[in-house]
Amino acid sequence: MVLASTRGEPGVLAHIGRTTLALLEVPEQIAPPHGGWLVVLEAAAGSAHASCDLLRLPAGATLDGTGIVRALLFASSEEDPSPVPRSWSEVPEPPFAPYEEREPRTLPVQIPGDGAPMTVEEVSTTLLAMDLGDVKAEVPRYWAARMLYRLALHGLRVGYAETYGGFFVDDRDEAVVRFGLRGAKGEAPAAVEVSRERALETIERLYRAVAPPGYRERLP
Repeated sequence: MVLASTRGEPGVLAHIGRTTLALLEVPEQIAPPHGGWLVVLEAAAGSAHASCDLLRLPAGATLDGTGIVRALLFASSEEDPSPVPRSWSEVPEPPFAPYEEREPRTLPVQIPGDGAPMTVEEVSTTLLAMDLGDVKAEVPRYWAARMLYRLALHGLRVGYAETYGGFFVDDRDEAVVRFGLRGAKGEAPAAVEVSRERALETIERLYRAVAPPGYRERLP
């Protein structure tokens, strides 16, 4: 879905209610009356800006455009931009320590449910075999670990997350969290349900078992 080329003529690309999305090219100054959000698409080498910079411009502020080659400006004719969210400057406290700060766990691992449990076994140092009844999948260990830690970090409020191979975690229910496999095309997904009280414990156990050798959550 393309509204307009970002390499076309500068000017307004779209109206959304009382807001506009405009393409700027080599602007001298950027000063929307009510402020706005600016995404730098291209910047000159060595300038104070870089491609993909996201800037909040307060109402009445003027930004020197030096170094900006092209940018998108999202601004309202009536409303100031919302405050910068806390997530820009704060990292939530993890519910458990990252992988490298505690002893790993071993495979296989089972997640029990009302019917058949989900079984997670090692295929190799990079792959997992996941089995839930008639549904089976091979899942990269690295991406399974990455997804699990982030689900925990967000307090199981993501909704639905799925990684390569069809392994998913669904936390939309207030009482239970579903761990499942989407299965092949045309195959019905299968899942086990874990109570909210046990979900984080289950995620940590699985996370420490599936992470591949040498995995790190934080950069050295």
